[in-house]
Amino acid sequence: MVTKVDLRTNDTRKRVIEEAKRLYLNGGYNHLSMEKISEILGLKRPTLYYHFPGGKEQLLVETIKASITELITVWSEAIAAGHNTRSRLRNILDRISDYPMPENKRSFLVELWQLGEEVRATVKQSYQQIFTLLSGVFEEGIEKGEIRKVVLELAIHSFMGLCDQIETMTINKQYFSEFSPIVNSFELKEVIDMMFEIWLGGLEIPAS
Repeated sequence: MVTKVDLRTNDTRKRVIEEAKRLYLNGGYNHLSMEKISEILGLKRPTLYYHFPGGKEQLLVETIKASITELITVWSEAIAAGHNTRSRLRNILDRISDYPMPENKRSFLVELWQLGEEVRATVKQSYQQIFTLLSGVFEEGIEKGEIRKVVLELAIHSFMGLCDQIETMTINKQYFSEFSPIVNSFELKEVIDMMFEIWLGGLEIPAS
């Protein structure tokens, strides 16, 4: 008995989404091309549109959703491996370099916001998922007295800013080491430790 192969298998969808993510990270929405993906993966265009009948914009939506799902899974594992607020947040920072974002994030976000309503809704939902995950860490830390009471949204934005800086530092150490000789005399883990301590503890010396 011959079993029919469903063209919309998880494997095919995953391959398309992974390639779409690579193209998007390398050049934004304009760099994302259904024709280019079908050529790279050796898929016929009808097959590609069978998976994503909404075309390029639907593919972008699915790519954002898949990327956020992966990020949330990894960050959740990092949080679960920690035993307090400090270790949970620090664990997240160790995962940053594995999940790079576009270098010019601001331009990419503006670009996304100019696309259709479904894309904007997906971006909002993605932000909410990250916010909810980090809120749990901060709220538990405040409740247990591990960190002081803060404006939650500001704390989360501040931590996300630190994540951006860690990502930039990772790139600098890899490709532009001559511009930061002192920083580059340390291992990446040591640099992340130092940046995290500055963020968590601040620069000011407590009054005695």
